[in-house]
Amino acid sequence: MSRGDYLRLVVYFFVLYAALRFTLGLLLQAPTAHILSVLLGCSAQGNVLACGPYAYEIIPECTGVVSIALFLALLLVMRIPRSTAVRAAILGSIALYLLDIVRVYLLVRFTHSISAFDFWHMVSWFVSPILIVAYVLYLAK
Repeated sequence: MSRGDYLRLVVYFFVLYAALRFTLGLLLQAPTAHILSVLLGCSAQGNVLACGPYAYEIIPECTGVVSIALFLALLLVMRIPRSTAVRAAILGSIALYLLDIVRVYLLVRFTHSISAFDFWHMVSWFVSPILIVAYVLYLAK
């Protein structure tokens, strides 16, 4: 990638992130909380998931919009055949949303304190972009 490609990547990412956060992210907050409440056996009120003594607010970023924006920005910058990029964009966005549900499910299910939740939340948040970049580089070959 050239220096111009990196600049385009950053611009595409921020534009896509803003667009997705204020559309898809806001629309998916409550459904994501509901899906998680069913999987975890908890209750959901709007975008708040109540599990035992803890309440978790599902924000737009819990719906995978950051990962999806990065993924789409990379697809736009990389030299990937158009048909492959379109198929990857659709299937990849759905997969990233589902993976984010799994990520949040595992966080709520297996962390039994707020400090453990915060730690693993941060770690899992940084793993997603690494996997996305690796996958797009694989597609570009």
